[in-house]
Amino acid sequence: MFFIKRYKTHTFFRLENACEQVGVYPQTKSFDSDYDIQAPDSAYHLKSNTIPAFTPNFETVLLYKKAKLTDLISFFFGEPLLLHQKVKTILERHTLPRHRFYGTTLVQNQKIISDYHCFLMESKAINWLDVKQSTFSYRESNPLLKEQKTYKIAPATLDELSEAVKKALLEDLTLVREKIVLDKAVLDFDLFNLSFLLGPYLLSKRLKENLESNAVSGIEFRVIDLVIKI
Repeated sequence: MFFIKRYKTHTFFRLENACEQVGVYPQTKSFDSDYDIQAPDSAYHLKSNTIPAFTPNFETVLLYKKAKLTDLISFFFGEPLLLHQKVKTILERHTLPRHRFYGTTLVQNQKIISDYHCFLMESKAINWLDVKQSTFSYRESNPLLKEQKTYKIAPATLDELSEAVKKALLEDLTLVREKIVLDKAVLDFDLFNLSFLLGPYLLSKRLKENLESNAVSGIEFRVIDLVIKI
């Protein structure tokens, strides 16, 4: 018996920090001045897309003087989301992969601001990527070229795709993600991570609409169309 694979395009949204109308970007400057980056609980020991066995020290984060206070704060540190209790409450009403919230205090102009958290999650969604069915190409990024060359690439595994991403960065190429095919398991989650391919935070339509209806500030969305095997 033969089974016909069926595919359907689904729209997701990439979560991004707002760059405008936030005073300054990023809004955060650093951890506290006496932060020990070598300490056992230092956030500098974190690995991407991984919940650590230790409790990372996110206790104090300094805001720039001109930064506006928003529900989602652009974080100088990278992957963790820095968010208000309001956003935490919304996220907790949705289906998330393994995750943790860590209490954080913001300091701005010697004023202490509470009710903020750092959010980390551990998503397996990249393992649901069908690399062979997805299509990618390189495009030369030189703006001086009148006709930019585009050529197909055909990675067969996640490791090969990861190397293709690194090559694009090193050789000033644009990796064009023409079609990304995922297993339907991704539909079970309102938030997931495609790490090196599309960034850490992809949202379902349901979660996006909840964030918008609650007027969450400091947030932007970029439409991402993914092909799902059903």
